[in-house]
Amino acid sequence: MKEVKVGALALVAGTCFVLIVLNITSSKTGFGTYHDYYANIQDATGIFENSVVRVAGIEAGYIKSIELNDDKAKITFGIQKRLRVTQNSTLKVKTVGFLGEKYLDLSLGPIAPERLPEGSEIKVIEGAGFEGLTEDAAEIAVDVKEITQKIKEALKNENSDNVVKDIIADLQKTMQTVRKIAERNENKINEIIDNVGDVSASLAYELDGSQEGSLLYQVRDIGPTIQNLKKASEDIRAIVADVHAGKGTVGKLLRDEETIEQVNSTLKNVNQLVNRINNIEADLALYTGGNTDGGASTTFNVDLYPAPERFYRLGVVVNDFGPEVSETKRTTTTPGGGSPSTETREEVNEDAIKFDLQIARVYQRFVFRAGLIESTGGVGIDYLWNENGLRFSAEAFDFANDDGTNLRLYTDIKLWNIIYTRISFEDVLNDTRSATIFLGLRFTDEDLAALIGLMAN
Repeated sequence: MKEVKVGALALVAGTCFVLIVLNITSSKTGFGTYHDYYANIQDATGIFENSVVRVAGIEAGYIKSIELNDDKAKITFGIQKRLRVTQNSTLKVKTVGFLGEKYLDLSLGPIAPERLPEGSEIKVIEGAGFEGLTEDAAEIAVDVKEITQKIKEALKNENSDNVVKDIIADLQKTMQTVRKIAERNENKINEIIDNVGDVSASLAYELDGSQEGSLLYQVRDIGPTIQNLKKASEDIRAIVADVHAGKGTVGKLLRDEETIEQVNSTLKNVNQLVNRINNIEADLALYTGGNTDGGASTTFNVDLYPAPERFYRLGVVVNDFGPEVSETKRTTTTPGGGSPSTETREEVNEDAIKFDLQIARVYQRFVFRAGLIESTGGVGIDYLWNENGLRFSAEAFDFANDDGTNLRLYTDIKLWNIIYTRISFEDVLNDTRSATIFLGLRFTDEDLAALIGLMAN
């Protein structure tokens, strides 16, 4: 009986493991939300649904479906929302190795002013990968064959099977003719040689500075200038020698290997820092509203995205309600010996400035947060309902409060463009529960870039 129980337990565990694996492998790869695009290619051999889409060699999306569109294959795929796909983006079909799997390689291309709308077609560059190399090699082989045929035709004509041999024979006949002409005009050639000798003698006289009347004798006054140029050349040679020997500031900079390594290391660190700063994206949110108990609240948050799947939240909160409550006791003595009375009064620390400092992780449409919420420890979870900005959130914080943990439920609704409204229910687990209605602005990284460009103009 014990063996039967163990076997049944193993069967149930194996079935659960298979179901979990199938569920995971059929879902999206990576974190974050996705925008859908499509492309038409000539040949989809080796491409399957759920295959990855890479950007710069890194997984950035997945293939959702493949279907026949006339004589081409229409491939629909999802790309992470954080990536900016524009009209300059292109797609290639590539292969990992000679016998590896195929994948789609997305090149975002030069920066364009507008993001490509979701559901748009992306241009495909055919012939990439090993298949393109094979086709190019075949075309080169055809070209080589044509060139070989042309050479063969050039070396053979109707009158001779070896044109080069005929050319050499014609050249020999030409040389014999030239020899005969030289023999007939030997005296004239000798006269030309004598004239060349006379010209050489005249040139030697003009270049002799000791001969009065020669060209070099007449320009001898240029000597001091030549001496000055010679001295300047020697000074330049000395400076170059000092630099080459590592003397002086320039010499140490160019010759000292330690200095060169330090400069290169500094430039490399600066380049890495600039690249990291350029890759960070930021979202800003500013909300202000009123509470049903008569208090006001204003929040300002900055979300920094070093990667699409995680971000850090920095924020400031100013409100007239919340956990900042203190008690004041006052004792009153009645004249005439009566019993003293004690009065207890709660006071709210209005306009208290509180801070948010959280780290968040994005998983598909869920966002998990942990850290400081209004200057107390807490956790939060967000669910992105759709692409139009509808979001449901829950936060639990201020666990040490005597009245119990503050559980806050709220939802964000996009009204128009960057304008949002928020409905928040405060401290829903306690008797001090209340509601707050906010109106706010949310700016994405693209909105900030457009706003800064508009202000610069």
